Amino acid sequence: MASGTIDNKGRLSIPREMREALGLLPGIVVFFAYIDGELRIRRADDPYGPIAQQVVAEYRRGLTTPLEQVAAELGIDLAAVEPSDEDDDA
Repeated sequence: MASGTIDNKGRLSIPREMREALGLLPGIVVFFAYIDGELRIRRADDPYGPIAQQVVAEYRRGLTTPLEQVAAELGIDLAAVEPSDEDDDA
């Protein structure tokens, strides 16, 4: 487990290996969430995170409830979760 330091202005130093794992570069905006006693950090350009992406993948494998219905019930914007055609060119 990595550790960071909070300075006297309340700024948090995120360890290099964590920044690299999340692809955090200077200027990238992040979301913070306090969940079950933990502080969680996620890139702001990944609004739903990997869990929503896993839900999409499972429903694409053939579960019977239409993905669009599940997404609507959960308030998930499918365009923000699914890879775009531009991602295929990379």
